[in-house]
Amino acid sequence: MQIRPLQSDDLPEVANLVGQAYSDILLRLHGRDALAAYQPRTPAMLVTLLRLGPDFCFVGEAASRLNGAIFGRS
Repeated sequence: MQIRPLQSDDLPEVANLVGQAYSDILLRLHGRDALAAYQPRTPAMLVTLLRLGPDFCFVGEAASRLNGAIFGRS
């Protein structure tokens, strides 16, 4: 796996990854009601996080596919 800086072009795929991860965890830990209340992160929401800390946002990539992301800020 390669770690590289997150780019704005990555945001649709990252939003999908985040949605899958949160949906799975919410369903397993808190049930269908929590999953129904969850509002998936959109690329527009994630761009705000990227703007807050562009030097601290990264993705993991393997075989030309994103498999993780982290958003940070100072």
